[in-house]
Amino acid sequence: MTAEGTASSQIVSCEHRNKKSLFRAKEVRKKLKTGKTLCEECERAVKDGDISSSKQKEVLICVTCGYLTCSTHAKKHCEAARTGEKHSLFLNLENCQIRCEACATPLSVLDDPQDPVRLFCNEYRSFSKTRSEPKITRKPPEHKQASCNGVSQPQQEESNKLSNAANPALPIEVSRTDKNSNKRSRQPSLDDTMIPAKGLANLGNTCFFNSVMQCMMHTHQLTDYFNRFGKVTTLDFRQTHTVVVNEEKVNLEPATISVPLESAPLNSVLRGFIAEFQCGASPSPGSVFSQISCKTPRFKGYQQQDAHELLRYLLDGLRSEEMERYKAGIASYFGVSPKISRNKVSRAISLKACEFGSGYLQAAGRPLLDMVFGGTLLQTILCSECGHVSERHEQFLDLSIPVTLNGSIRSQRGNSIAVSNEQLSTQGKKRGRGKRKVAIRNDDYNEDRIISPPERRLVVDDNGYSDDDMERLVAGVNRLDFTKVLVCPPEEYRDGACSIGSCLLEFTAPEELQGANAYECEKCCGPRNKKMNAVGTKKKRVSALKRYLIYEPPAVLTLHLKRFQQLEGLSGRKMAARKLSGHVDFPTVFDMAPFCCRNVERIAPGEKRLLYSLYGVVVHSGSLSGGHYIAYVKSRHRLKQAYAFLEIARNTCVDALSHPVRTSVEDLPLDAHMENDGQWYYCSDSQVMAVPENRVLSAEAYILFYERVL
Repeated sequence: MTAEGTASSQIVSCEHRNKKSLFRAKEVRKKLKTGKTLCEECERAVKDGDISSSKQKEVLICVTCGYLTCSTHAKKHCEAARTGEKHSLFLNLENCQIRCEACATPLSVLDDPQDPVRLFCNEYRSFSKTRSEPKITRKPPEHKQASCNGVSQPQQEESNKLSNAANPALPIEVSRTDKNSNKRSRQPSLDDTMIPAKGLANLGNTCFFNSVMQCMMHTHQLTDYFNRFGKVTTLDFRQTHTVVVNEEKVNLEPATISVPLESAPLNSVLRGFIAEFQCGASPSPGSVFSQISCKTPRFKGYQQQDAHELLRYLLDGLRSEEMERYKAGIASYFGVSPKISRNKVSRAISLKACEFGSGYLQAAGRPLLDMVFGGTLLQTILCSECGHVSERHEQFLDLSIPVTLNGSIRSQRGNSIAVSNEQLSTQGKKRGRGKRKVAIRNDDYNEDRIISPPERRLVVDDNGYSDDDMERLVAGVNRLDFTKVLVCPPEEYRDGACSIGSCLLEFTAPEELQGANAYECEKCCGPRNKKMNAVGTKKKRVSALKRYLIYEPPAVLTLHLKRFQQLEGLSGRKMAARKLSGHVDFPTVFDMAPFCCRNVERIAPGEKRLLYSLYGVVVHSGSLSGGHYIAYVKSRHRLKQAYAFLEIARNTCVDALSHPVRTSVEDLPLDAHMENDGQWYYCSDSQVMAVPENRVLSAEAYILFYERVL
């Protein structure tokens, strides 16, 4: 049958598709702006205690009134008693198909320019573009100092405006339309489309927010996150688990815990925000910023804020919405309603719920967002007294690394301990006020020291280690295989040049624990302190060496350069702060292998490289008292191997309980398949300009976004 024949049969078989009064894009626009993406009927049922209604279904929206429903309840909405025509036409938010429920037939776009389906899709595609779009020019703006209070921006130019075909749909999950549809209405997938950057309106001193959101909009991996988010309906613990809660072992019996359907407003608005961008529109940042402000009141009032703090609160907010669902399910499993105050619950049930509830929550795994940004550090501590080594894993969403400006810290700090793959070596001496500073921060102040924790430094007291002690520690570290890195760091990271390589080398350098930070060794101090009932200053503590290395690399690596630091005078009373300005070299492709432990996870067997490709940079210009944030983002093809890295990381998430991961490290790629094309953009609030790559690499980066390619 020809396309014309198919179209003609639809006109005959569906009497509703030609009724223009049934297509009301305004109502659909109004509903989608609320950020809601759940069936309203299912949501009400779950609130009434019907857990079965929390099962994930396709979400449909009535094109007449904007009512959100699903495949189960669409017919009920269609047959509801009302004056006028039945509401029988629904848009599927997953595949962007319009279907007539009354006639049980899908509706394709016809070639007729007056076709109501075509007119609705066109209006649906363009409704978000009613706001004026920013001009995108090829010429970079002249550098001007700007302030969040009255930001000075380069005048937008009219030449070389980039055009793009917007998708007719808002959902994240992008698919192609029916094969009989007009070719121009075909939805390009993320695999074959590079979406130009779009500007974001400044809501009032919100450049810090806009710069981070630009990088989030260009994080392709968030598409997979939102396509999976909220689909966990049960926590199925099929085996006995033993976990540690408050330093006590807890044995968990097999259990199946129902997870209630809870609202997730921040996830919902961010999903809609990114989907709007993927449809080719300039998304409005107001709804996302409003949700963040509701969760974190410090962002209310439109004051100047720190972009990295905003990123942290954003990610924490997304994760907490998911974890609250699991907490509510676990509480219900133990007969404790989350809405009942603690004083109304028996003490026995409360203690049981707290102990075992925390255990089940821990055993479930990490939030789904961690499959994108989540990694794990391996912390090892070597006791100076008995040589005992303890290790623990610490989760992270980003790494805050010290800035080694004016030359590498190792070239300045005198009696430093430089850790290679095989040994610790001492260098020179630098004395000052009774201590030999093994690591002094790179600043121009002789009387001040920086207190920007966590510090990666070694301080040797004159009354502390002797040379024999140090040699014994060095020998002990050499015997520990798991303190060795995967590969030796390049010499260029030690030659004084300031780069993210030298900053990460400082971050992963051993740190001595002594004095107020001395270590309570579980082997030689723990038993004695327990026997003596020692507390506080009476506890026995010893010197030790501590080191951090990457144990589980994330799919998306976020590096925060600690440019804003506090200073404390030697008297301890004088406090000040400063910004470390200056360029830190960062490459477009970066190898993290020198900063990973030898038994690193999430890597193909025998692989000695761990490559990341740059796609986003947040830059702060100005001083502590006033400045402006901008972002550089790269519009690029989606990496074919990105899904494999996400799946490997998802194996540690709660989602894997319900949807097992079938990808293993043996399935990881052996080569970094990267496209050579792509376009970098300069984004300053609503202004967007295409720029060359060398302009990006010359920026004073504050936050760097890398995606894993090998």
